[in-house]
Amino acid sequence: MNLRWPTGLLAALCCSAALALDVVVDADAPIINDDLTLARQTALRRAMANAVEQEASFLQSSTLATPAGSETRTTLTPQGRALSARILSEHVERNRLGLTAEVTLDEAGKPATCGARPLRKLVVTAFPLLYPEQIGYGQFMGWPQMTGEELTRLLNGRGKLLSAAMTERFPFASADAAPEVERKNGTSLVLHWAGQQRAQYVLAGIFRDFGVSRQALVIPERQMIVEAYLYDGISGDLVARREFSKSLNFSWQVPKTLTPGAKSFSTTRLGEAYYSLLDELVRWAEGSLDCLPFSTRVIRVDGRKIMIDTGSDSGIEPGAELVLTQAAPTTTTTAGDSLPGERSAIAGVMVRQVYPRYSVAEITARKNAPVVKVGDILYGL
Repeated sequence: MNLRWPTGLLAALCCSAALALDVVVDADAPIINDDLTLARQTALRRAMANAVEQEASFLQSSTLATPAGSETRTTLTPQGRALSARILSEHVERNRLGLTAEVTLDEAGKPATCGARPLRKLVVTAFPLLYPEQIGYGQFMGWPQMTGEELTRLLNGRGKLLSAAMTERFPFASADAAPEVERKNGTSLVLHWAGQQRAQYVLAGIFRDFGVSRQALVIPERQMIVEAYLYDGISGDLVARREFSKSLNFSWQVPKTLTPGAKSFSTTRLGEAYYSLLDELVRWAEGSLDCLPFSTRVIRVDGRKIMIDTGSDSGIEPGAELVLTQAAPTTTTTAGDSLPGERSAIAGVMVRQVYPRYSVAEITARKNAPVVKVGDILYGL
């Protein structure tokens, strides 16, 4: 594997910072069961990983005096995440597929944009209040449901994620149990809801505080603190969490004339603080999921043809290549804990037909096609 530097790149790195960096790298992968799609996807992933590992930029160069003379030392730093990869050429030799790819990296520390891919779908739940008693008698009590609905509306309006609202529920036994997710019949509610909505991720959260933050002279000041959680809808794992807070700039009682959810609400001091917090939360969710894997589920099997739960509403197109995976059996520890088996790639798949809510794909292995089961997971770059 050889990393090739574009002409003039080192000079550009020394003198300026670019928002994105393109490097050219070689990689290869074995061809198993004549499955070129799986080999190509594996090689492409290796190219992206190797570009991130090997790419470095000059941070600092210094000269150190030594008894033998002077010695120049250069400090290097990783250049960031791989955002996308484009195959420039490929060849097959001795049951291995080799390729040369142009990999685009984000600049270290800069927000990443992974480009056009199938949209990830997000289930948004209600955001319960940890201390509901902080909302006075007769005041608006619909914050949990309204927050989920407004987040769904804002996310869909920006067009970077598909969102579905399930705002009559939240995945915790109670707000103080968050972020631990409740289980139903042995299955995490996150997995259950994500499967119902054909989603890859779940956004949930709580109002951690809606009370008095400090005394400003003699007038108490209220604050709004929301903690948000992003869960993987395939594994159920918590992949990101963050706290958001805003001062509300008015006294203890919510003004009786305010009607959250009404058109006039967004122009009030409370409304401006609330929607500012939601805007920060939406941008955080987009940035957190931007470069995470796209996944889809097998919902029907017909020989070499499989139906997946992603359709044109997510932007997937005929010809898209995916990797079919299966998990090893769950193991049980001596303490009685269940450990999920590792997921491994077993075949490449190409999308052939696309419908609004599902697609039909075909296994590309020419021989020894694997046994596919409903519920198996496919991933794309």
